[in-house]
Amino acid sequence: MDWTNILIQVVLPIITLVFGWFSGKKKSTEEVKQMQADYSDKILKTNETYIVEPLIKETNALRREVKKLNKAINKIADCPHADNCPIRDELQKHETSND
Repeated sequence: MDWTNILIQVVLPIITLVFGWFSGKKKSTEEVKQMQADYSDKILKTNETYIVEPLIKETNALRREVKKLNKAINKIADCPHADNCPIRDELQKHETSND
């Protein structure tokens, strides 16, 4: 047998195996990174849908309610019953207890 023939039969499969292993490892690493990116995107979309959007809606609804309440409170001074207003009295109690 010729040495080159033996070398080709032994070394070539080893070289092929090593290159295949490196390329397979690189491909696997890229697939894992892609899966992580996809998973991160899915989590962000889920958070947006089920957490952020409902919180934004609730916050906006609360802002509208506070705005209405502020308008009503500001009208107390113009009310003919302002001197005996239980709402005004209650609000003043809360103001003095928070200071």
